[in-house]
Amino acid sequence: MTAGLEVIYSTRSQLVADLLQLAIAPRQTIPTDTTDALMSLELPFLCDVDIETLMRVRQSEGEAFQNFRVELEKLLRELRTIADPEQTERKAQNAVHELTEVQLSRAE
Repeated sequence: MTAGLEVIYSTRSQLVADLLQLAIAPRQTIPTDTTDALMSLELPFLCDVDIETLMRVRQSEGEAFQNFRVELEKLLRELRTIADPEQTERKAQNAVHELTEVQLSRAE
């Protein structure tokens, strides 16, 4: 997250990530750690959604997106203290499952 712009830039390119880290000293925050954890996950429920549909849903359901992000950050907060990448990925998958399967089934 850059202090002046208050943005998070995510990339799967190691080269881009390395260049950004050289140019900007990144801060570790809950939102950036959440993003890092999610970048390692495959999220199949977004694979076939075109960007226009996603942006339309995000605009019309902005509060739901915000609530999802807050709950996800709450569930992934503890990942900041785990050094083992396999354990981090497993806990991140469990958190996504909790939000996308367990809590959705409770709401129905």
